[in-house]
Amino acid sequence: MQVKFPFYTPYTDGGASHAFVYEEQVDQKKAFIAHLQDNPEDKIFVKFSYCYGENAHRVAHGYGFALKLRAVEHFADS
Repeated sequence: MQVKFPFYTPYTDGGASHAFVYEEQVDQKKAFIAHLQDNPEDKIFVKFSYCYGENAHRVAHGYGFALKLRAVEHFADS
């Protein structure tokens, strides 16, 4: 079931676009649980922020503290 959120829904990884479906919002924050549209078993975590430490996330993943970072998308501030 697609929960209604007014946010961007595909992300790009390695030149390929991946559509996803929002399932739920996490703790009233700009963070969401979702799954890939073509594979409901492939869960993803979607987070929106003004500033994100992409390199820090990759290091944390390397040490096993964070999920794999699939993509970082940049949006115009509205």
